Amino acid sequence: MRDSLPGTRDGVPRQHGGQPEQASPFRWYHVVLPVGLSVGVLVYLFWHHEFDWSLLAAFRVSAEGWFWLVLSVVALVIRHGLLMVRLRMLAGSTLTWVALFQIVTLWEFGMLLAPMVVGGTAASVILFLREGFSAGRTASLVMTIIFLDHLIFVVLGPVLYWLIPDVFPSGLGGASLEVAFWVGWLLFAVYCLLLGYGIWYRPRSIARLLYGLGRLPGLRRWAKGFRKTARDIYWTALHLRGRGVGFWLAIGLLTLGVWTFRFLNASLLVQALVPDTGFWDHIVMYGRQTVMWLVLLVMPTPGGAGAAEFGFAHLFEEFLPEGWAPLLTLLWRVLSGYIYLVVGAVVLPFWWRRTQIQRAKRAR
Repeated sequence: MRDSLPGTRDGVPRQHGGQPEQASPFRWYHVVLPVGLSVGVLVYLFWHHEFDWSLLAAFRVSAEGWFWLVLSVVALVIRHGLLMVRLRMLAGSTLTWVALFQIVTLWEFGMLLAPMVVGGTAASVILFLREGFSAGRTASLVMTIIFLDHLIFVVLGPVLYWLIPDVFPSGLGGASLEVAFWVGWLLFAVYCLLLGYGIWYRPRSIARLLYGLGRLPGLRRWAKGFRKTARDIYWTALHLRGRGVGFWLAIGLLTLGVWTFRFLNASLLVQALVPDTGFWDHIVMYGRQTVMWLVLLVMPTPGGAGAAEFGFAHLFEEFLPEGWAPLLTLLWRVLSGYIYLVVGAVVLPFWWRRTQIQRAKRAR
């Protein structure tokens, strides 16, 4: 990496010595849009499925059902822990476990408030900068995590398509979903291929390509974004240099575990409502959630709101008694998503105060 890049000095992208005070990326009015979309879609689903509320009044969860319901929550707790361990491995021991818990919680919080295609990137950058990471180290962490999460779907997609014949539901909706899935998979595959090539093999070549794209007449409006991505890839390559196969194998397994326990949350909710759900049904649900999340990750709505509820109800309704899909969708969305709005609101002031004190100490 001896050759210099545009916008660099001696081959090293420029960074500012001190980080300016960052304003919180979270605003309470940001909550209105995702929650409003979700509530609107859920109301429509209950109306469309003609949900019989008298059945809900008479419904009782068995002792076995409560066991599966609690286990579905435990799956989310384990997922949160795996996210913390993965971040610990990537960031090193500079972050305490309290800091890791707060960062993961607020990253999930930010993902609910930002379009899924962005993935909470802006919030995560603020989180790491306030923790004292340099701009280059922050770019490296964010880009590596995004790369790992996308790569999981690139690998799982064809495998599950081959193993599970009915991974897409029958009918017109299933056919449209299959097209959307493979278009998204192709985009993810190209993204991971270029990013992996840039990070591990030729970071200068990819960076120069991006700088060149920003100079083209039709792409000049995005030149700033191209330059930022080029610098991020360069810094990521520098920070990840020398990591062994064992490290990446461990990180890959952690990433697979993160998504597996997210998927288990939904299938365990089905088990709680329908105790006789079979093992193969859980395999199919795992595959369908892979399909759903790959599509959701390119959605423009905050946290995939609206699309998540529609997709989940459509993919899971065949595993439930008729008309019960909206209830499961509501439970799933609250437990796996919007609980982070509550927890994040509690954690945010404590994290902000802690990082404020740390920044003051570093400034002395």
